[in-house]
Order: sequence, then C-alpha cells, then structure tokens
Amino acid sequence: MKFSTKACGAIVAGVLALVVSAPTAHAFIDNKDDRKCQETIAKESGKFIKGWLKERAKCADKNLKATGSCDFAKRDEKLDKAESKLRAGIDKKCGPAKLPMPANSLAFSMGFPGKCFDAVPSNGFSHEDLEECIFELHRDIVEALFDLQYGDNGSDAVLDFETQTGDADLAKDLGKCQKELGKNGLKFATTVHKEITKCRNGLNAGKTSGFLAVDCGDNLIEPKPKEKIAKAETKTIDKITGKCDDALFANLDACDTGSGPAANGLDAANCIVASHRNAIDDPDNSGLAEAIAVDVVDIEYALGAFCGDNLVNDEALPAALNSGNFFLGTPPEECDGDDDDACPGACGAPDSHFPCLCTNTPRERVIEHDNSDLDNGWTGTSHDSTVVEGGGYIAELYDCDGPGGPDVLCSVGPSCALAPNQGCSNDAQCGGVGNFCRTSQIDVGPHCSFDLQQTCNTSGDCPGSLNFCRKTAHGIPLPLSSGGVAVCVVNIFSENVTGTTNLVTGSSAVRLRQRSVTHIGSGTLNQPCPSCGNFCSGTSGGAGPGARTLCQTDSDCPGASTCVTDAICSFGPNEGQACRRDPPYGNASLLFGTPSVDCLPAPGNDISSGGLDILFNPSTTGTLTTTPSIVCNAPGFGTKKCIAGTDTGKTCVVDTDCAGGGAGSCQGQCFCAGVGGTSQTPNDCLSACRGGSEDYQPCPGGDSDCPGGFCQSSSCRPAAGVCTGGNTIGAACLADTDCPGGGTCGDTDSSGEGFCPGGPPIGLCSFTSWKGCTLDSECRPSGSCPQCKSDNTETCAFKNKDCFVSEGYTRIGVPGVPDRTAVAHYCIPASSSSAVNNTAGLPGPGALEQPTTIVETGF
Repeated sequence: MKFSTKACGAIVAGVLALVVSAPTAHAFIDNKDDRKCQETIAKESGKFIKGWLKERAKCADKNLKATGSCDFAKRDEKLDKAESKLRAGIDKKCGPAKLPMPANSLAFSMGFPGKCFDAVPSNGFSHEDLEECIFELHRDIVEALFDLQYGDNGSDAVLDFETQTGDADLAKDLGKCQKELGKNGLKFATTVHKEITKCRNGLNAGKTSGFLAVDCGDNLIEPKPKEKIAKAETKTIDKITGKCDDALFANLDACDTGSGPAANGLDAANCIVASHRNAIDDPDNSGLAEAIAVDVVDIEYALGAFCGDNLVNDEALPAALNSGNFFLGTPPEECDGDDDDACPGACGAPDSHFPCLCTNTPRERVIEHDNSDLDNGWTGTSHDSTVVEGGGYIAELYDCDGPGGPDVLCSVGPSCALAPNQGCSNDAQCGGVGNFCRTSQIDVGPHCSFDLQQTCNTSGDCPGSLNFCRKTAHGIPLPLSSGGVAVCVVNIFSENVTGTTNLVTGSSAVRLRQRSVTHIGSGTLNQPCPSCGNFCSGTSGGAGPGARTLCQTDSDCPGASTCVTDAICSFGPNEGQACRRDPPYGNASLLFGTPSVDCLPAPGNDISSGGLDILFNPSTTGTLTTTPSIVCNAPGFGTKKCIAGTDTGKTCVVDTDCAGGGAGSCQGQCFCAGVGGTSQTPNDCLSACRGGSEDYQPCPGGDSDCPGGFCQSSSCRPAAGVCTGGNTIGAACLADTDCPGGGTCGDTDSSGEGFCPGGPPIGLCSFTSWKGCTLDSECRPSGSCPQCKSDNTETCAFKNKDCFVSEGYTRIGVPGVPDRTAVAHYCIPASSSSAVNNTAGLPGPGALEQPTTIVETGF
C-alpha cells in the first residue's frame, strides 16, 4: 500500500479551507435503523482514525530510533485490516440487510451522499459507495494529519535521528518530542471525535435539542463537549511543550501548513491542536451564515454540497427530498467560486443576488417586499395581509440588448426563439421550423431533473429511478392569522413565469401561476408557520407552558425554558434541523417569527389538495379593474345589480334598468365562479344608504332610512381614507367625524380598497392585528395573546370590515427602475376546511399590490 504525500497535502488544504455553509445533516432521524446506521458510521470511523494513525506513528517512531526497524509489510497488513474492519462495521448496520434498496434511506433520510463522492451517480448512492467514500476520505484526512505530526520524518525512507544528527543524546530527545507530537495529536483528535459524535447522536435521537448540530462543540445548552474538548486541548499543549524543547525544532519537520515547519514547541502544540480540531470538526461552525471546514464529522453526518464550497454541486440526486413526490429547492449550480469553467471570473458569490450562477447571462432577480397589500376572499376578514420580505424569483431574459439599447424590451422566462417569442415550456409549443423553446435550469416551473422540457407534478412523471420532479417555492412560507384561524401557506410555482419587461421604463407584465399549499392546525394563531429560531425551548406540541412559542430573549419564556436563537426549525417535519433565515430563503416577519423554506409544516395538514390554483394573468405594473359578473349562489343574492350609472347598486334584470349605465351595467354581484366552500355573496357588509342626505349611513329600516337615496344591501363602497387616531385606528373613513375618539381621516387606503359603511364592525388589537377583541384588556400580554406588547399600550381598535367594491375594484401598478409595484387580480378556489372558507370567504376574489426591486445581470 502506497500513499501520496502530495495528495495528502491537498487534503490538508481542504481541511483548513473555509467555505460558506448550507444546512447540515438531519438533526433528528426518526427511523431507528437509519439512526443506528448513522451512529455506526461515526463509531467505526472513530476506530479507524485511531487505528490508522496509531499504526502509522508506531512504524515511524521505530524508524526514527533505528533505520529499517519498521516492517512495512506488517504495517500495511494492519492498515488493510483497519480498512476491512471499517467496511464490515458499516455494512453490518448500513448494508442491504438493514437498509435495503430501492428505499435508499442513505439519501433520503440521512442526506447522503453529502460530502461523499459518487463515482457513478446514475446508479444511485449505494451501500458500496458509502463504504468506499468513508474509507477513502477518512484515510486521506488521517494521512494529512500524520504528515502534520511527522512531516518528512514520517517518510517510509527516513533515516533515524541518530544517523541524521550524529548525536545520540540529541536523537533521544528528538525521538521523545516527535513521539509526543504523534501520540497527543492522536489523543486529541479521538477526544474531539468522541465528544462531537456523542452530541450529534443525541440530536439525531431527540435526546437533546435547541441548538444546531454544527454547534455541538460550542453551545450553552449542552456544554459538556465544549468543556471536555477544552480540557483535552490544554492537556495536549502541556504534554507537547513539556517534551519538546524549542532548540529541537531545528531538526524537526512538524506542522508545516504551507509556510514552513513549526519553529518552537508552543507553535507546534498550537498547530497540532488547531489542525486536528478543524480536521475532525471545525469549532467555528455556526450553521448557515458563517464559515465552516470540510471535516470528518461533515463527511460522517452527510453535510450536503452547497454554494460556497468551491465545487459545482452534482444535482443528479438531491441531498433530500421534501416529500416522496418532488424536490423543493434551489436550482443546480452553474459555477462555485474557483470552479467556474462555465463562466470564468463571472460566478455569483454565495451571498449575492445570483449565488453560484453565471452573472454574464442576462437575468433578473425579482425581490418582493413586505409593504404589500394582500386581499383574499369576499368576507374581508383576510384583507390587508402582507408577504414575508425578501422572497421572489430569478428569471432568464431574452431578446434585448440591455438598458443601453437599442432593444430594451426583454422576453422574461422560457420563450420561443422566433417572434413573437411567446412563453413556452417545450419545443412543441413553438411549432415552427427552426423555432424552439429556450429553457434553463433556473426556470421555476416544475420540470424533471433530467429533462428541462418535461413538466411534472410528482417524481412519478419523470422516467428513471433517479430522475425527480424539481419544484421552486415562490417566496418564503406565508403565515396568516385572522378570525381565529391560522394557516401557513407555501406557494409553489406551477408554471414558468413568462412575459415581458422594459429595462428602461420598468414596465412589466408576466403570467405567474402557483399552487398555494395551505396548511391548517400545524401551528398556532401567533405562529402559523414553523419559525427558524427565536422560540422557547421545550417539547414540541406544547408540553409545559410556553413551549416552542416565539421569543426574542430568555425573559420572554416562562419557567426554566430559554429562548432558542440558533437557526433551527421550531416544529414540523424538519424540527430541530438547520434552516436559512435570510432572504430569499427566510426572513423575520412582523408578528409570526421567522418563516423559512427549510421549515415546512407537516404535509398531512394540507387543506388545499396539493395547493389552491392561483393565476396572476397578468401580474403587471399597469392598471387592473375587475367588475362583478357572476350570479352569486348564496340565498337572496341571485339577483343582478346595476354596476354603473345613476342607479348603481339597485336590483336590475337588463341593462336598460340601469339609468345612464350603458351596455353591461346590469351584472351578477359576485366576482369569481366556484364550487364547494362557502356560498358566495358579494361581501360580508350590512346595508347602507346610497345617495341622498344619509349617504354611507346604515339603513336597518330600509329605503325609509335614506331620504333622497335608497338602501343598498351588502353595500361596499370606496374608502377615501383610514383613521390615524382615536379608537378606530385603521378603519376606513370619509371624514374626521368617522374616526371617534379624536382620530383623523388620513392617508388613503390601498387603491380600490372598499369598506362596509353600514358595518359590521370588528375589533382587532392595534398592533397584534391577528387577535380579535372587544375590550382593551384582551390585548394585554397573556395566555390568549402572548405576543401582545409587554408595555400594555395596545388597544382594541374597531373598524368596519373591508370588502371588494360592489361596482368593481381597481389596483394600480407603478413602473420603475429598479423599484416598481406590480398588481394582480385573481380568484381563489375553496379549501377543504370549512373554517378557512367561512373566515376568508372562499371561493372568492383576491387582489395583490406587490412592491418589488429588480436586479439585473449579464448586460
């Protein structure tokens, strides 16, 4: 058996290199056999590290005493035996007998191949691939550590110290020092490995929680590993410096990390400690925002490939499927740091808008902001919601020359190569000779990993055992609470985004379609979606008061529980696993913690049958107006109403019944067709006067309450403004008199927003706006409102319900560069939850006003 010291030197560089991290291996493994396999990999690897280093050092020490004392054949026999034991040990708990294929638990439960290589990706990551990877990578790293301990003195051809120096006394001291470097380097490495893997196994088994797996050697919740490693570090330095006089290092070749060997005992001891610690487990690991090393533990616990590791990730098999049916994640990398053959010098940095994508290809990133206005359903209860800041998507740009022209109008997303460059998903849709569909790995529509033009819904639509359906999330999971009902909505693109954008004016119009996968019952009113960090420690499911509730500091958590600030998921199938909490993957919301695409709710709580079909056609910077045209199916609302002219709001049969209204003025009162869910009415408003001296006033007595006008049932009227003070903050108003308690009628509400002038009023806490109330006391921090402001300043603010204006609603977009506002009108199908349908009013209309920032590249 021969070893390449050059190859080992390269491994040392890799061990000490720092890269930007992504989620670590699973922090909890539910399946006992999978968990046992993971533990066995670490256990057998620890034995291998100890045995291999010991045999290499023993042989080198003999040769340094007397040239040729080591029997290399016997040494290699023992090294081969260490390899065989490693492979056999792994096979016993991870082989086909325990983890049979094609279940492929190695990939889908534990996250392999992770940092392992897979020589033939097309046949899957097999048991044999696992054994080969664990052996080869551990051998190379251990050899690298041996080189640091012994340098050239560990060479198979080395002469003994006495022959080298000609001084028996000096040779004896050199031998003692060199042996101490090897012996204590081994002890320290095995101690680090033992303590870190014990902690990792505890997380996998659910025995400990509340911190990232990468923090096993440095956290306050489970401090023992940190304390034991620190103690071992001190002991290692003392032992080495005690036997290694500084003068000896003129004859030693220890710890050369690229700038020459160590010059004295303390430098050598510190080098041994730092290099061996990093090789086993880098102590600076802090999850998804800091640098980490490629180390032994990352290999054993399947740290996946990620943007920033200077390797273009192989996406033939994803590190983990979010379900058995599809993979929800980021697109494959085109480049990564120095691995940039696709675009030398033009690779997007991990923290850029185009991470690990070529920045010399025309593209745009659409960044969606949280000052949006999201109005869902006809009851008005789920109006004025917002999205989580920083979501959006990336799209290819075609057919334009850049902002400098001459052609500044770009085709957005997959499109036909020949005019009129319409949107497409495959060549057949372009249909002409020489015409084809331009597709890309970053296209957001569902497609098979092996064929970009093969659309899919599940991985069963993608031929081949390792082919899978890739889907892309539209933004960060959206937490919504209203009317006592909490849902977590995960929006997933169901088509490619296609359309046009003008690089100079900033005008745009795209077709955007998504499935809004709606989960109910997974979370709580104040935490509808799992949070990435900032939750109170405790057992998921609420064992103990305040367990897993949101927090900022320990003082927010009851009893002995503490505030978990590490970036891990609070609950759901990824509970305890690492997550990304920075855009575009996650971000803090105003009221509902920090949702993240890595922290999804339990799939069994989906009330939308795989997602409510939502079509924005278009999402535009122009102006959209939608008028009612559907005959409502709720009892008493099947009649038509005038939507224009002097008789607006009156019952009609034909257009001529609507004085001055013209053609199309007599219409049904509802905006969207649909079946199931709540029977549709125009809105949830009470009656109010239309026209006359009592315009906008309630009319419970009918027309007699409205001199000079008439009483309009379900009256939804445009609002001139909103109350900015008094006890009706946020309520729609026409004048200051509509804002009792000293309020004023201030800035206008969102364009086209309507309100119910005749009521009914609803009470909501002034800051914690998901919380319904009737008294100020209900908006105080307590069990019913743990997120209400602790300074007791919240009040119960009343407002009349919002609604879609009876004669039609409008949203106005704003073009611009780089900032613009897109608007969209759409219809929302019913869910399978009567609580959600009744609260929001589904099926029913929706409207979105979405401020965005556009970042372009490639021109």
